[in-house]
Amino acid sequence: MYRMVKILWLAAVFISGAATAAESVNSLVTKAQSLVQAQQYAEAYALLSPAEFDGAGDVPFDYLLGVSAVQLGKADRASVALERVAMLSPNYGEVRMWLGLAYFQMNDTAQAQQSFISLLKQPNLAASSQATAQHYLALIRQHDEALLAQHQQIYLVAALETGMGHDSNISTAASNLTTSLPAAAVSGNFAQLNGNLEVRQPLGSAATYGFLLLDSNNKIYPSNA
Repeated sequence: MYRMVKILWLAAVFISGAATAAESVNSLVTKAQSLVQAQQYAEAYALLSPAEFDGAGDVPFDYLLGVSAVQLGKADRASVALERVAMLSPNYGEVRMWLGLAYFQMNDTAQAQQSFISLLKQPNLAASSQATAQHYLALIRQHDEALLAQHQQIYLVAALETGMGHDSNISTAASNLTTSLPAAAVSGNFAQLNGNLEVRQPLGSAATYGFLLLDSNNKIYPSNA
């Protein structure tokens, strides 16, 4: 009997705690809604962020947290919260637009493009949201076109190397193999000048190039012919 009463008491405490937490989250959402409507995004984020552990999974809470984070440039935090909203309620508010903005801030243009395209498919979309999506889709296209133009450029890469050193056995040089050098090793100081020029031409894709390489290696022994 005692154990049953204790279990019932613990269950009542758990339910009471859950109800209190839900009530607290609802209160935060109401306050944050007013702050976001007043464009006080920093205040809304400061209000919601510490309560994310309790509020995560609550669609209005995550939505307001994500919107505030996007407006403050906290794209990583925004994407996590907004992805939860998109998973639970894909057409809630303008979650696709805010998620696209978060991805764009993270330079993830592929996912940003997908989010904006999904947003434009929503019925009864506000004209301002439609304009925002089209604006960022145009920016993404410009970005992709710039990358393609950069890829199609011909690259010239040149290098020049100088140095000094000491060779303990000059007679092993390839150009001396047909001459009558003494059997004993010949040593001497040297100076060297090496240079190369590389022409790189993209071929079809970002992973394929054609190369033309000109390379010159010269070593001079001042004290030896």
